[in-house]
Amino acid sequence: MVHERDQASIEVTDLTVSAVHRGKGIGQALMVSAARMGHQMGKSKVVLASRDNGTGHLTRWYRNMGFTQVGFERGGVPKLEAPINRLVPGAAQPKTEQSKMVQPKMARSGGSLPRPVPVRSAPSSPAIFRRPGGPIQMMIKASGLESTVADLSGQIYGIWKNEQYPNKINDSISLDAKKCLYIGKTARGEDLGGRFREHCIFDSGKPWCIDKNADYSNNDDDCWPYVVRNILIFKNMTRFDVAVLEQYYIQHYLQLGAKLLNARNEITLKKYNDLKDKPAFTTKKDYQGWNPKDYKDFM
Repeated sequence: MVHERDQASIEVTDLTVSAVHRGKGIGQALMVSAARMGHQMGKSKVVLASRDNGTGHLTRWYRNMGFTQVGFERGGVPKLEAPINRLVPGAAQPKTEQSKMVQPKMARSGGSLPRPVPVRSAPSSPAIFRRPGGPIQMMIKASGLESTVADLSGQIYGIWKNEQYPNKINDSISLDAKKCLYIGKTARGEDLGGRFREHCIFDSGKPWCIDKNADYSNNDDDCWPYVVRNILIFKNMTRFDVAVLEQYYIQHYLQLGAKLLNARNEITLKKYNDLKDKPAFTTKKDYQGWNPKDYKDFM
């Protein structure tokens, strides 16, 4: 858990990875996630107590990550701290590899929605959100769809299997539209990598989940068994805009033959018709001639 400790630092407690999942990079991912949360809170330092039952293994693991021992807590428990920029260098910057990729299109461009172009996005995460039964997702309630507040920004993304695993993914082969396994969105301010880590930890039974022995210990995320790719960035949208946008891309990939493991309706035809002429639909010009269809029509 992450707690605000003081004006400059956060404290991390109860960071535990069960023995069966150790060695897969999950602990480091959680620590980086906590550090990025601290970064978003405007903090500069992570503080924690190393409760490693006296073996010293956990303390050494923290030190290898960049922590320094600064004293002891009650009972002789080592107290450590690390600057956030040491744990997450360039926390606000995406991978430099983006420069040689086609940049994601920006929604709200006017006229029509862009053709989906899967591109790499930074795998690091600002936070991993937990609750019983799975990750917190941004659930758009029907009662909120009429809101005209355009305050949602995020990404539409997809998950693909790396068919070259354990080698580096060949995008031209593995990222075929028909091979897409999942279409989702980020709209809570989290980055794409953070959302993917939620999937890897909480999507029990899905092939990319660690409970299926998916191994993400490789430092190169292009060598992971499953990869996430950004399809489109959106900004300053209403809740209805986002629901329609996600429905559009779910429908688009289903039409191309993708066997989405999360096929669903983000917006029904009835709800769309009820609200398409309301002020909440600020992106209406992008959907001329388009209507939502039931995902079951593609199954």
